Amino acid sequence: MRLPDFLPVHPGRTSPEPEHQDEQLQQIISELERTRSELFVERSRRCRAEDELAAARAQAHAHAHALHGAAHAAHSSHSSHTSPSEHLHSPSDDAGRSTEAEATIAKLRNQIKKLKEELSWSRAECARLRAGQASAAADLRRAASVADTSLRELLAGLEQLKTLSNTLEPT
Repeated sequence: MRLPDFLPVHPGRTSPEPEHQDEQLQQIISELERTRSELFVERSRRCRAEDELAAARAQAHAHAHALHGAAHAAHSSHSSHTSPSEHLHSPSDDAGRSTEAEATIAKLRNQIKKLKEELSWSRAECARLRAGQASAAADLRRAASVADTSLRELLAGLEQLKTLSNTLEPT
């Protein structure tokens, strides 16, 4: 409903003009959209980090399994081709495999630690974005309430003008 142009703006009016409300509403909507896109990006990043963590765990498990299988195969082939007097393990072989496995485990633990830190940072960022989104939604509700109140005031003023014009008209 469009009001006639000859209606004056009420001098005691405290609510913002409708154009200003539209600008505020557009700003709030754009902030909400930006926040949503940031949340989507952060969720995607967190998902990738979780996938990388799962892949690193699977790789560590496969590597440990392969080392165990290789050690078992070496032990089996060594025992089948050697005499009982040659059956003793070389301490340098065991130490080499042990240090390699320990280095791999330490590397994977560091990767897991870094990924957990990134995950906790992502969760904190996600919580911050959700709080910002809630704030934007509250601002949007307040702007809608102000717009509703202003429209009601305008309609009430229009009704008063109609009543006044009807009483002033000669019959």
